[in-house]
Amino acid sequence: MLESLDTLIAFVLIMLVVSMLITICVQMVSAAMNLRGKYLGQGLAHTFGTILPDMANADTLACRILSGRLLSDSKFQRSSTDTPTDDARKNFRRCATAVRPDEVFDALHRIATGRNQHLADLKGEARNLLKGLGVSDAVLQSAEADVAAAIGKPPPNAVNTAKQILSTAQDAIAQLSPEDRAKIDAAMKPVTDRLAELDAKATQQVVDVAKALDDACKKFKYWFEVSQERAQQWFTTHTRWFTVFFAVVFAFALQLDTVEIFKFVSSNKAARDKLVAQVSAVTGQAEKIVGDAKTVLQDALNNWRNALTDDAAKQAVASVEVSASDTPGKLRRDLKAKLGDKPTTEALLEDFDRAATQAAEKKLDEGAQDFTALKSKLDDTGFNLFVTDAGGRWHHGWWTDLWPHLLGILFSVGLLSLGAPFWFNVLKSLSNLRSRVAENISTEQEGDKPAPGSTAVPSTRKTLVAPPTVVPAQ
Repeated sequence: MLESLDTLIAFVLIMLVVSMLITICVQMVSAAMNLRGKYLGQGLAHTFGTILPDMANADTLACRILSGRLLSDSKFQRSSTDTPTDDARKNFRRCATAVRPDEVFDALHRIATGRNQHLADLKGEARNLLKGLGVSDAVLQSAEADVAAAIGKPPPNAVNTAKQILSTAQDAIAQLSPEDRAKIDAAMKPVTDRLAELDAKATQQVVDVAKALDDACKKFKYWFEVSQERAQQWFTTHTRWFTVFFAVVFAFALQLDTVEIFKFVSSNKAARDKLVAQVSAVTGQAEKIVGDAKTVLQDALNNWRNALTDDAAKQAVASVEVSASDTPGKLRRDLKAKLGDKPTTEALLEDFDRAATQAAEKKLDEGAQDFTALKSKLDDTGFNLFVTDAGGRWHHGWWTDLWPHLLGILFSVGLLSLGAPFWFNVLKSLSNLRSRVAENISTEQEGDKPAPGSTAVPSTRKTLVAPPTVVPAQ
């Protein structure tokens, strides 16, 4: 039983090691092509097209939003000479790889109200999208007025003018006698009541604007989440094709014949035992590749936070955590929000950038060292993953040996296409099963041993029980 399990474990371990190589290649290609950003942008454009079916510039608006400095963590931002056609042709290559619907809706609102001057040419599209979500022209005009007031260019407002006049008049009235002040207050009461009424109306208008925007944001979140599910499916499908492609490359380049590999691990006990002994090392390396992807940012945050000498800054960022969708840019913005506008904030953020770079480099170095050590251990077992013989794995030349082993290699392609997570889970299950079987065998052997101090020899034969006597019926 244990030998059969060891054979399966050794075979699965070899499949897992090759699958890990394939996963690394897929991750490198995916990052180089920015597939996550590409499909996030296409999903966002699909969201815009769902809200406004006739929208012509959905791709351009999505690309410009996701590649802007507010959302994208790419160092290659949009050039001032880029046109909307350039943006569409560049196909989301600088887009953020993860974003929340609140951030996109806020970006739309900033464009529609004129707060984002860099995307002023898309103001009309942003306003139409918000209208499609139920935001009225009055709400947008009110928001634009608030923006104008915030930047020091408030529009003419009769209520504000009347308040200024009343404030000036009250300073003069305060110098009059009590009798005169009472008469003037009585005469001005209709005016002050009217101003209070207009003030209450303005306050209610602010509440109505906030409610309208909140309702529109909820609608946008629904469509955004539906579209992002499709985008995730597109990304998964695309990476799946890359996995199949690299499975073909590795299976043929390394001459991996499933039948020959299984024969090797089943007939060579020494190599099989060495392979089984490497299970812990391989699973530890596999967890780094197929496990949690936020460890680099988490390490960078921890290292930077531990190096802080300013107690106030350390306390301010103590509650910051790394989530699964965080990017370096997103985490940097969260830290900046916690640190506030202080003279030392930029210097602290530059330190964080250096910590993030160092953490990424350290992760790459550790991965390279771990895989080199793992490859060395795999070679020590007697199974050479990378063949150095000029004649190939079977010493007759790659082309000559291809045809006798073609079916086995194609079978390897199919098995490797299952992906590293599949083989990782199979290896863990088999390892747990082997532990339980070994424990059961050990327990049975302990039960066959004689009691301490006894001279009896444990029997190796089963006791034969006589059949019951059958009494014939009278």
